[in-house]
Amino acid sequence: MSAPCVNVGKRFIFHFVNDLVDFKLPELKAVADYFSIQLGFDPKSYDKQDPFIVVTLENEKQAKQITSRTVLVRSVYNYWAEGTSREELYQNIKQLKDTFKEAYCSPSRSFKINIESYNLKQDFQTIPKRLQELAEHANLDLQGPVNLSSPDVSFYFLEYYGSQGTKPVAKKLYFGTWVADGQKHLAQRYDLKKRHYIGNTSMDARLSLLVSNLALAGPGSWVLDPFVGT
Repeated sequence: MSAPCVNVGKRFIFHFVNDLVDFKLPELKAVADYFSIQLGFDPKSYDKQDPFIVVTLENEKQAKQITSRTVLVRSVYNYWAEGTSREELYQNIKQLKDTFKEAYCSPSRSFKINIESYNLKQDFQTIPKRLQELAEHANLDLQGPVNLSSPDVSFYFLEYYGSQGTKPVAKKLYFGTWVADGQKHLAQRYDLKKRHYIGNTSMDARLSLLVSNLALAGPGSWVLDPFVGT
Protein backbone atom coordinates (compact mmCIF):
# COMPACT_ATOMS: atom_id res chain seq x y z
CA MET A 1 0.00 0.00 0.00
CA SER A 2 1.09 3.59 -0.62
CA ALA A 3 2.25 5.36 2.52
CA PRO A 4 2.66 8.97 3.69
CA CYS A 5 6.46 8.95 3.83
CA VAL A 6 8.47 11.94 2.68
CA ASN A 7 12.14 11.27 3.26
CA VAL A 8 13.19 9.07 0.36
CA GLY A 9 13.03 9.14 -3.42
CA LYS A 10 12.71 11.85 -6.04
CA ARG A 11 10.16 14.63 -5.65
CA PHE A 12 7.44 15.43 -8.18
CA ILE A 13 4.66 18.02 -8.31
CA PHE A 14 1.23 16.66 -9.22
CA HIS A 15 -1.25 19.16 -10.67
CA PHE A 16 -4.91 18.14 -10.34
CA VAL A 17 -8.04 19.20 -12.22
CA ASN A 18 -10.51 21.38 -10.34
CA ASP A 19 -13.18 18.70 -10.09
CA LEU A 20 -14.11 15.93 -7.64
CA VAL A 21 -11.50 17.30 -5.22
CA ASP A 22 -12.47 14.85 -2.48
CA PHE A 23 -11.28 11.99 -4.69
CA LYS A 24 -7.97 13.30 -6.04
CA LEU A 25 -5.84 11.80 -3.26
CA PRO A 26 -7.77 8.48 -3.12
CA GLU A 27 -7.34 8.09 -6.88
CA LEU A 28 -3.63 8.89 -6.69
CA LYS A 29 -3.15 6.29 -3.94
CA ALA A 30 -5.24 3.70 -5.80
CA VAL A 31 -3.29 4.06 -9.04
CA ALA A 32 -0.02 3.85 -7.13
CA ASP A 33 -1.28 0.62 -5.53
CA TYR A 34 -2.32 -0.69 -8.96
CA PHE A 35 1.28 -0.35 -10.17
CA SER A 36 2.77 -1.43 -6.79
CA ILE A 37 4.41 1.97 -6.42
CA GLN A 38 5.50 3.30 -3.03
CA LEU A 39 3.97 6.77 -2.89
CA GLY A 40 5.32 9.36 -0.46
CA PHE A 41 3.74 12.66 0.60
CA ASP A 42 3.36 14.86 3.66
CA PRO A 43 -0.24 14.51 4.95
CA LYS A 44 0.17 17.59 7.17
CA SER A 45 0.67 19.84 4.14
CA TYR A 46 -2.23 18.37 2.16
CA ASP A 47 -5.11 20.72 1.30
CA LYS A 48 -7.81 19.38 -0.99
CA GLN A 49 -8.47 22.90 -2.32
CA ASP A 50 -4.84 23.24 -3.39
CA PRO A 51 -4.45 21.81 -6.92
CA PHE A 52 -0.79 20.94 -6.30
CA ILE A 53 0.79 18.27 -4.13
CA VAL A 54 4.45 17.24 -3.80
CA VAL A 55 4.96 13.48 -3.99
CA THR A 56 8.07 11.33 -3.68
CA LEU A 57 8.60 8.46 -6.12
CA GLU A 58 11.61 6.40 -7.14
CA ASN A 59 11.91 7.84 -10.66
CA GLU A 60 10.20 9.45 -13.66
CA LYS A 61 9.07 6.06 -14.93
CA GLN A 62 6.77 5.72 -11.92
CA ALA A 63 5.40 9.23 -12.44
CA LYS A 64 4.56 8.35 -16.05
CA GLN A 65 2.95 5.07 -14.97
CA ILE A 66 0.66 6.93 -12.58
CA THR A 67 -0.34 9.55 -15.16
CA SER A 68 -1.07 6.80 -17.69
CA ARG A 69 -4.25 6.08 -15.69
CA THR A 70 -5.21 9.05 -13.51
CA VAL A 71 -8.15 11.15 -14.72
CA LEU A 72 -7.95 13.77 -11.95
CA VAL A 73 -4.28 14.59 -12.59
CA ARG A 74 -3.65 17.24 -15.23
CA SER A 75 0.14 16.92 -15.31
CA VAL A 76 3.18 15.94 -13.29
CA TYR A 77 6.46 17.86 -13.05
CA ASN A 78 9.97 17.34 -11.75
CA TYR A 79 10.26 19.29 -8.51
CA TRP A 80 12.96 21.98 -8.50
CA ALA A 81 12.04 24.38 -5.70
CA GLU A 82 9.20 26.04 -3.81
CA GLY A 83 8.52 29.14 -1.73
CA THR A 84 5.77 31.34 -0.36
CA SER A 85 7.05 34.30 -2.40
CA ARG A 86 8.88 34.67 -5.70
CA GLU A 87 11.91 35.98 -3.84
CA GLU A 88 12.06 32.83 -1.72
CA LEU A 89 11.41 30.64 -4.76
CA TYR A 90 14.25 32.25 -6.73
CA GLN A 91 16.60 31.93 -3.78
CA ASN A 92 15.85 28.20 -3.54
CA ILE A 93 16.38 27.75 -7.29
CA LYS A 94 19.68 29.60 -6.98
CA GLN A 95 20.84 27.12 -4.33
CA LEU A 96 20.45 24.13 -6.67
CA LYS A 97 23.70 22.58 -7.86
CA ASP A 98 25.07 24.08 -11.08
CA THR A 99 25.56 20.61 -12.53
CA PHE A 100 21.84 19.94 -12.08
CA LYS A 101 20.76 23.19 -13.74
CA GLU A 102 23.27 22.96 -16.58
CA ALA A 103 21.72 19.67 -17.71
CA TYR A 104 18.53 21.58 -18.56
CA CYS A 105 19.98 24.93 -19.63
CA SER A 106 22.64 24.05 -22.21
CA PRO A 107 22.68 26.03 -25.50
CA SER A 108 21.67 22.89 -27.41
CA ARG A 109 18.39 22.39 -25.51
CA SER A 110 15.31 24.32 -26.65
CA PHE A 111 12.83 25.45 -24.02
CA LYS A 112 9.62 27.23 -23.19
CA ILE A 113 8.27 28.72 -19.96
CA ASN A 114 4.69 28.30 -18.75
CA ILE A 115 2.73 29.61 -15.78
CA GLU A 116 -0.13 27.73 -14.14
CA SER A 117 -1.78 30.01 -11.58
CA TYR A 118 -4.74 29.13 -9.39
CA ASN A 119 -6.97 32.02 -8.26
CA LEU A 120 -4.83 34.67 -10.01
CA LYS A 121 -5.00 35.70 -13.65
CA GLN A 122 -1.69 36.39 -15.39
CA ASP A 123 -1.28 38.71 -18.40
CA PHE A 124 0.77 38.09 -21.55
CA GLN A 125 3.69 40.18 -20.26
CA THR A 126 4.27 37.91 -17.27
CA ILE A 127 6.41 35.25 -18.98
CA PRO A 128 9.09 37.64 -20.35
CA LYS A 129 9.33 39.19 -16.88
CA ARG A 130 9.74 35.77 -15.26
CA LEU A 131 12.47 34.82 -17.75
CA GLN A 132 14.39 37.95 -16.81
CA GLU A 133 13.85 37.32 -13.10
CA LEU A 134 15.17 33.76 -13.40
CA ALA A 135 18.41 35.06 -14.88
CA GLU A 136 18.80 37.96 -12.45
CA HIS A 137 17.59 36.46 -9.16
CA ALA A 138 17.81 32.68 -9.55
CA ASN A 139 21.06 32.42 -11.48
CA LEU A 140 19.25 30.37 -14.12
CA ASP A 141 20.56 31.40 -17.52
CA LEU A 142 18.53 29.68 -20.23
CA GLN A 143 20.86 29.71 -23.23
CA GLY A 144 18.99 27.48 -25.65
CA PRO A 145 16.51 28.56 -28.34
CA VAL A 146 12.86 29.19 -27.50
CA ASN A 147 10.52 26.56 -28.95
CA LEU A 148 6.84 26.93 -28.09
CA SER A 149 5.57 23.86 -29.97
CA SER A 150 7.98 21.02 -29.18
CA PRO A 151 10.69 22.13 -26.73
CA ASP A 152 13.30 19.84 -25.24
CA VAL A 153 12.47 21.25 -21.80
CA SER A 154 9.25 22.84 -20.55
CA PHE A 155 9.76 24.94 -17.42
CA TYR A 156 6.70 25.62 -15.27
CA PHE A 157 5.78 28.08 -12.57
CA LEU A 158 2.99 26.44 -10.54
CA GLU A 159 1.31 28.93 -8.24
CA TYR A 160 -1.43 28.60 -5.65
CA TYR A 161 -3.03 31.86 -4.49
CA GLY A 162 -5.70 30.41 -2.24
CA SER A 163 -9.10 28.88 -2.95
CA GLN A 164 -11.32 30.32 -5.66
CA GLY A 165 -13.39 33.35 -4.70
CA THR A 166 -10.91 34.54 -2.05
CA LYS A 167 -8.48 37.44 -2.28
CA PRO A 168 -5.36 36.19 -4.12
CA VAL A 169 -2.53 35.66 -1.64
CA ALA A 170 0.57 33.62 -2.47
CA LYS A 171 0.32 30.34 -0.55
CA LYS A 172 2.72 28.06 -2.41
CA LEU A 173 4.83 28.77 -5.49
CA TYR A 174 6.64 25.92 -7.25
CA PHE A 175 9.10 25.65 -10.11
CA GLY A 176 9.78 22.52 -12.11
CA THR A 177 9.96 20.81 -15.48
CA TRP A 178 7.15 18.96 -17.23
CA VAL A 179 7.22 15.15 -17.17
CA ALA A 180 3.83 13.89 -18.41
CA ASP A 181 0.11 14.65 -18.69
CA GLY A 182 -2.70 12.68 -17.09
CA GLN A 183 -5.73 11.14 -18.79
CA LYS A 184 -8.33 13.85 -18.14
CA HIS A 185 -9.03 13.96 -21.90
CA LEU A 186 -10.73 10.56 -21.64
CA ALA A 187 -13.70 12.24 -19.96
CA GLN A 188 -14.31 14.14 -23.19
CA ARG A 189 -13.92 11.05 -25.36
CA TYR A 190 -16.61 9.20 -23.40
CA ASP A 191 -18.77 12.24 -22.67
CA LEU A 192 -22.48 11.40 -22.36
CA LYS A 193 -23.38 13.92 -25.07
CA LYS A 194 -21.32 11.95 -27.60
CA ARG A 195 -22.99 8.60 -26.92
CA HIS A 196 -25.52 7.17 -29.35
CA TYR A 197 -27.64 5.85 -26.52
CA ILE A 198 -28.09 7.08 -22.95
CA GLY A 199 -29.97 5.12 -20.32
CA ASN A 200 -31.23 6.35 -16.98
CA THR A 201 -28.29 4.61 -15.28
CA SER A 202 -25.56 6.14 -17.48
CA MET A 203 -22.78 7.52 -15.30
CA ASP A 204 -20.77 10.69 -15.83
CA ALA A 205 -17.68 9.78 -17.87
CA ARG A 206 -15.04 11.17 -15.51
CA LEU A 207 -16.75 9.62 -12.50
CA SER A 208 -16.95 6.21 -14.16
CA LEU A 209 -13.25 6.32 -15.05
CA LEU A 210 -12.48 7.39 -11.49
CA VAL A 211 -14.47 4.46 -10.08
CA SER A 212 -12.50 2.09 -12.33
CA ASN A 213 -9.25 3.40 -10.88
CA LEU A 214 -10.51 3.19 -7.30
CA ALA A 215 -11.53 -0.43 -7.98
CA LEU A 216 -8.01 -1.18 -9.34
CA ALA A 217 -9.63 -2.49 -12.53
CA GLY A 218 -7.37 -3.33 -15.44
CA PRO A 219 -6.91 -5.69 -18.39
CA GLY A 220 -7.94 -9.20 -17.35
CA SER A 221 -9.87 -8.03 -14.29
CA TRP A 222 -13.18 -9.64 -13.42
CA VAL A 223 -15.70 -6.90 -12.63
CA LEU A 224 -19.15 -7.39 -11.13
CA ASP A 225 -21.63 -4.67 -12.09
CA PRO A 226 -24.60 -5.26 -9.76
CA PHE A 227 -26.65 -2.52 -11.43
CA VAL A 228 -26.23 -3.88 -14.98
CA GLY A 229 -26.23 -0.25 -16.15
CA THR A 230 -25.51 1.38 -19.47
